[in-house]
Amino acid sequence: MSRFVIAASLAVMAATLSGCAVSIGGSAPQIAPSSPPAKDSTEKSAPKPLRAGLDPWANPDPFPSTYKPMPSVTTAIVGAAILTAAGDQIDSGTIVLSGGKIVAVGADVKVPDGAVVINGKGKWVTPGIIDPHSHLGVYASPAVEAQSDGNEATDPNTAN
Repeated sequence: MSRFVIAASLAVMAATLSGCAVSIGGSAPQIAPSSPPAKDSTEKSAPKPLRAGLDPWANPDPFPSTYKPMPSVTTAIVGAAILTAAGDQIDSGTIVLSGGKIVAVGADVKVPDGAVVINGKGKWVTPGIIDPHSHLGVYASPAVEAQSDGNEATDPNTAN
């Protein structure tokens, strides 16, 4: 390649890159907030507000839970084998429930005065529902052969 072509290429690259340069010690360029297009050159319209309740800055939880626990009494399950969500197994443990929530789990948990006590000896308490095999909601209606794919034929227990 000739020296002229190399010099011309370098000049073009330098001119292109100079548009990307930032001065050292200067402040960062300020970017004006975007606004909707103006109706004409002298009048600007305000941004359209979000529908009430959907502005995350005004309302960080626009869809709050409506869950209300059923009225209940403090209850303790005593002596059960407990599997926790963290993976621990507590043999002969106690679970205390109050106000619709689990308030204590462990091997040495004290049962509160006045609590309903459930004897869990020989039983297991697990964190959730285990459905080892179900067709609920799998098959289409009306049933046709092409949609018959809901049966787990390779493993009789698919709780995992």
